[in-house]
Amino acid sequence: MNLFPFADYWWFYSGFTVFVLVVLALDLGVFHRQAHEVKFREALTWSIVWVVMAVVFGWLFGKFAEFRFFTIIIRELISIIPKIHFPIFA
Repeated sequence: MNLFPFADYWWFYSGFTVFVLVVLALDLGVFHRQAHEVKFREALTWSIVWVVMAVVFGWLFGKFAEFRFFTIIIRELISIIPKIHFPIFA
């Protein structure tokens, strides 16, 4: 079973790629424009920002995948029920 085939979810894959490129451009082009010595506090702050963004994305993607997975399972179960109750028509 393939939860996210590229042909059906091309918009998701391209949107994710654009999002990563935009965030990378913001990080390198806006937030860190000037070269400077990175202090511990700044490194910790940026690490927390990136980890929180990753966790939020993972949680949202997990919820979507869970919904998609259970939708497929329920659809398969519903298609099997008539064959179980009425084996003559299967």
